[in-house]
Amino acid sequence: MKKYVWKKTLAASSMMLIATMLCSCVPTPDVPPVISRAQGLPEGTAISAVTDQEPKVLDVPARWSEIMDRNEGKIQIQADLAITLEPVINTPVYEFAQTEFSAELLSGLCSYFSRGQKLYRALPMTKEELKVQYRKMEEKKGDFSSGSYYLAEKMRRLEQLIEEAPEVKPEKTYV
Repeated sequence: MKKYVWKKTLAASSMMLIATMLCSCVPTPDVPPVISRAQGLPEGTAISAVTDQEPKVLDVPARWSEIMDRNEGKIQIQADLAITLEPVINTPVYEFAQTEFSAELLSGLCSYFSRGQKLYRALPMTKEELKVQYRKMEEKKGDFSSGSYYLAEKMRRLEQLIEEAPEVKPEKTYV
């Protein structure tokens, strides 16, 4: 029995040694993977320096004082700090402006995300579909299996929806 275990261990060790030797035999790349700063950085890897070296004017207050109340006054956070900034010379700045969300922009987004298909309003559930949902709530099946504190309230709301629901599905209304 010991001879069998010894042979098995020797075979596994040999396989691991061969696999390690095969994996380690990779040719050296022509370009070094680490950038050497001795010759300077490659073009385009860093932002070019500002030529006039004038500090940017930032709209930052000299002092920040604020009192914040949370949880109906039970928690009060008070801040009173002097803000000091080092001169900022070179920073990439992106400016964004808020714009009106027009119907034309909305139409373009809708056609992009719908991939050209027509959009329609969500159809209301029929009485039968709502009754199936109500039965699942009563039997605590599916999403309602764990029960919920609000299950009774949801069931009352569903009863109202069943009364108001149409018998058959209406036609799709395209937008």
